[in-house]
Amino acid sequence: MERAINLKKVGEKIKVVSFRNWEFVEKAHELHGTYREPGAWYFDDIYIDEIRSVLLKLWNVTGEENYEECTLYVRNFTASVEMGPVYLFNRLIAQSFGHGRRSMLGEDINLIFGRYRVGGSISRWTTQVIDVTMEIARFPLPAVATPAVRQAIAERRCVVRRRDGDRTTDVVQADIEVCEFNLNRYRRELMILNGINSGVA
Repeated sequence: MERAINLKKVGEKIKVVSFRNWEFVEKAHELHGTYREPGAWYFDDIYIDEIRSVLLKLWNVTGEENYEECTLYVRNFTASVEMGPVYLFNRLIAQSFGHGRRSMLGEDINLIFGRYRVGGSISRWTTQVIDVTMEIARFPLPAVATPAVRQAIAERRCVVRRRDGDRTTDVVQADIEVCEFNLNRYRRELMILNGINSGVA
């Protein structure tokens, strides 16, 4: 499977596949990039060094060489952004579009517990992420070395799951938490169904 961050030359152009990120999109417009297909931007090859620079800043990789991906397990994340999306570790977590419109999760974000919604007023709406525990999939492993991720790991707000990594106590604890969240969800569902069936009887 192609990596989430990918840079390659196509004729006299550069094709870049990246996660949706406001800083990357701003740079893409500045460099006269063209969005031609899902997730892919094309640039004149004279901009290759500037593209490399922004990819390294965001993900610690350029995608020109193979790299390992991992999954981040994140606990109890809360954030609110006025008139825009919520990001964490440069990944889009959730986005609202105003009252009366459906909010959405970012790509490869697996919500385990918590809520995301539109808040604020009609004229000054916000994207709200409330006490969310989630998995951020397809995260570039080299980006784990960035200060924000390292701090979250040190504070035990984030656990790194590697595909072929060691089963550390932190990883096992995260797996237990996911199982407990799912078990509680199924118990609530069963209680609701039993209540409905009792009412029918």
